[in-house]
Amino acid sequence: MSSLFNGVVWNSFSTGSSMLFKFITIPILARTLTPEDFGVVALCMTIILFFSFLGGNGGISAALIAKANANRLFWSSALITNVLIGTLLSFIVFYFSSSITSFLGSGNASKYLAVLSIMLPFQFAVDILASKAISNFDFKLEAKVNLVSDVAGGICALILALNGFGAWAIVAQNIIVVGLKFIIFMIVYINFFIFYVSINKIKSLLNFSVVSVWVEISNAITFQSPIFVSSKFDSIASSGYISVYSRIAALPCDIILTAISKVLYPLFSNFKKSEDSIFSFKCSIWVNSIVLIPILLFISANSEYISYVLLGENFSEYWTVLLFITLCRAIMIPTSIFNPFLKASGKISLLSKLFFLRSFLTVALSIPFTIYLGIDGLLYSLFITTVISFVFYVTKVCSALNIKLKVFFKIINPAFISGGVIFLLTYIPVYVVDLSPTLSFIISFVLSFISYFIVLFLYYPLLIKVRDIDSMKHFFLKCKDFN
Repeated sequence: MSSLFNGVVWNSFSTGSSMLFKFITIPILARTLTPEDFGVVALCMTIILFFSFLGGNGGISAALIAKANANRLFWSSALITNVLIGTLLSFIVFYFSSSITSFLGSGNASKYLAVLSIMLPFQFAVDILASKAISNFDFKLEAKVNLVSDVAGGICALILALNGFGAWAIVAQNIIVVGLKFIIFMIVYINFFIFYVSINKIKSLLNFSVVSVWVEISNAITFQSPIFVSSKFDSIASSGYISVYSRIAALPCDIILTAISKVLYPLFSNFKKSEDSIFSFKCSIWVNSIVLIPILLFISANSEYISYVLLGENFSEYWTVLLFITLCRAIMIPTSIFNPFLKASGKISLLSKLFFLRSFLTVALSIPFTIYLGIDGLLYSLFITTVISFVFYVTKVCSALNIKLKVFFKIINPAFISGGVIFLLTYIPVYVVDLSPTLSFIISFVLSFISYFIVLFLYYPLLIKVRDIDSMKHFFLKCKDFN
């Protein structure tokens, strides 16, 4: 339990600090760069991400974390294999950069994609190196590496953007971030890895990693295909809107979800009793839901004001993008822990089916909706896909884990009720009462803050006694919603 707590603290600190820095830099970049600049780089980074998963990035590392007895030969073989795959893919992307971007409706993005292709071998290496830190529960190291690289990349982007480099500022940011991560991790682990590849070791990891890779590809398609679709069937500017607003919607999610998920995957892998892992699974769902759903619904209700204040006139015209993205994220928050849990508990085939369904629905609905209704149609399709996916995810996972649907909804209901109250209390001063935007936002924030804790303590009076990790554990054990 102490490892879990320390991991959450360090990952929350790292991710929170990085997100705070991004919260400062995004508005500056949004006022300096155009939606087209963001759209071009977002498209290129999505291509890089797709090829990264296509090459197996994320699969071998996940297999290594799940394999508790992996020695340095396993890790070294995985690192070298990943680097070789990344290098090969880098050449492929570089050579075909013009053809790929032209097919996606943005031929002028080819020069950016060609430069970004050099990231791939370093990205593949970082995947293994970071996983080594996670498998050792060395969250402090990973937190420091992420923080240093994100801050350095952000500062570079700001300097270049303010000096008129346009989209190249974001290109440089991405390259610097992955480059610094690689350098720092290699300095730390230089004496652990050996220059040797064992084919047998790699083969033993492939059965798990192949399925895991398809899970990540499906997940990437779900979240990144809107950028492809909007670029191909609407405009590159639409890709920019989706990219920027996705970053804003991700700020609260990354602090909680990234921190907790990174810790829970190796922790779930080490559980010996299924009842212990199921109990931890339920607790994780509750924590994610009760914290994030109200925050996301508050952002959704204030999306017009937040868009104008944070991003200025360049992006505020399409504030509905932020409304729909945060709303969709809020709906899917209770399912966010399914990924690490199902991987660690050996039910990765179920996970792959769930992710494939969502990715298929996303693409199948978004293309015709975007063709006929533009970016608004794309947003409608994402909302429909989210609702269908949520129902399918919950029913299938609860059935596989022998969790009653009644129990699952008892866990998440307080989060949605408090979030709904916040949404309504925010909507009234912002859209009904004739007040200034700033005063409306302040009033809605105060009302939302007070109502959240009223609802929370009405549902869970024992929360008043929670002071530390032990009292939190006692709360979970006593709470009837988890049993």
